[in-house]
Amino acid sequence: MRKLSPLNTRFAPVPGPPVPLTPSDFIAEHPVFHVSELQAFYRSRRRPLSGIAPTLGYHVQAGRLIVLRRGVYARAADVDVFLVGSRMTEDAVLAYDGAFRFFAGGSWGHHMTYLTARRARPSSYGDVAFTPITVPSRRGRAPELVDQVVELPHQGQTVRVTSYERTLVDLADRLDLAGEPLALFDRFQSKERKLDFHAIADRVEALDSRIVAGRVGLFLEGRTDVPTTVVRRLLARRPTTPAYLLGPSQRAIGGRTFGKWNVLLSLPFWERVVG
Repeated sequence: MRKLSPLNTRFAPVPGPPVPLTPSDFIAEHPVFHVSELQAFYRSRRRPLSGIAPTLGYHVQAGRLIVLRRGVYARAADVDVFLVGSRMTEDAVLAYDGAFRFFAGGSWGHHMTYLTARRARPSSYGDVAFTPITVPSRRGRAPELVDQVVELPHQGQTVRVTSYERTLVDLADRLDLAGEPLALFDRFQSKERKLDFHAIADRVEALDSRIVAGRVGLFLEGRTDVPTTVVRRLLARRPTTPAYLLGPSQRAIGGRTFGKWNVLLSLPFWERVVG
C-alpha cells in the first residue's frame, strides 16, 4: 500500500469565529471587557495604544458603551454578571459563591466573590455586590490565581473561575460564603457531576487546615467511589481533637462527635449523615 505523504494526510483547518478587525468589531463581540483586553487587541493589530482612550470616549459618548467601574466597560446596560465579575480586575477569578453559582447555572443571588492580586474595592452592578479577596503575590506570581483555575467559555467570551473541585473545598473552608452548610454537603454527595477526588485532596492539602480536612472527609462520607488513597490523605489531616463542624458559632448548640473525622456535628448534620 502506498504510504501517504504529509501533504496527503493534512486536514483543512476548522474555521473558527471571525477575528475582530477594528476596535468597533472588538466592542461588538465583547459584551463586557476589561481595558487590558482591548490593549491586547490593539497590540495584536499593531495599533498605537494612544488610540484607546479616544475610542472608548467616543463609544461612551455615543451611548454604545457604559462604564461599570474604572477600566471595565459593557456594551449594554443588561449584561451577564459572570462576565462582569470575572473582569472586575485584569486578573479576576470567580471564586467561592461566585464560582459555585457559575457552575450551578442558575440564579446568581445578590453576592459574588472574586480573587485578585491587585488592590480592589467592593462594588456593585445592578443588585449584585462584588467582593474582592486579595491573594498574596510574590515577584509577580500569585499561585492562588493559577492553581486549579480554569478558563471556560461563557456567552461568547471566557470566564476565569476556580475549578468545581476547588470551589467545593474552598467553600468548606469559608462556610460563611457557602450559604446553607447542608446544601454544600449535598453537593459533595451529588453524583450529577463527576468529581476529581485527587484534586479535592490536593486542595485540602494546599489549604493546610485540619478542620477543612475534617469537613471535606465528612462531606464525602458514605460515597463508595472515593479512592482509598484520597481517604487516607484526608484522614492524615483531620483534627487531632474534636472540632466543631460549623466553627465556634456551633458551641451554643453543641453537637455529637463523629469519631472517624473528629468533628462535632449539629443535630441536623447528625441526622443527615448518621440517620
